[in-house]
Amino acid sequence: MLGVGGGIARSMLTTLRQFFRPAVTVQYPEEKLPLKPRSRAALGFDEDICIKCAQCARACPLGLVVMRVSRGPDGERVLDQYDIDLTYCLNCGLCVEDCPTGAIHWTPRYELAAYRREDLIFTRERWRQETLARRKAAAVNRPLLIPPPWGPVTGRSRPLHPLPDMAVV
Repeated sequence: MLGVGGGIARSMLTTLRQFFRPAVTVQYPEEKLPLKPRSRAALGFDEDICIKCAQCARACPLGLVVMRVSRGPDGERVLDQYDIDLTYCLNCGLCVEDCPTGAIHWTPRYELAAYRREDLIFTRERWRQETLARRKAAAVNRPLLIPPPWGPVTGRSRPLHPLPDMAVV
């Protein structure tokens, strides 16, 4: 009889201890945990730094990267098409590793659920919209380094703070 009561007391004590500890879980849609720096969430593409070498298309083991490049009037390469079908992407990262400029990269976006398969095919226009949105968000959240109102400290060859037109990247 005492053994049963002791078990109940121990379980109640465990319950009370857990009750006063901080919660481990988060309410997912409203709260999101930060990703680790080396996590592989979703691919991103920045057309502005792409040199149109098609290394990413050659590196993809499934051939999911479709890149069409033509020559412009002045002889430079012009990107006509850049599509990635993320429906079948393995997230192996070979395209990211082979890109010499980092134009294709990992992003912290990990919610890629879609109702239609066409929504997981990322075209050049969709990449461009995401790049512009990411740059706009980065410009809003970027702190500017403004020198103090009293000016640079005397006795130094240069000021302690950068000039106002410089920004932290």
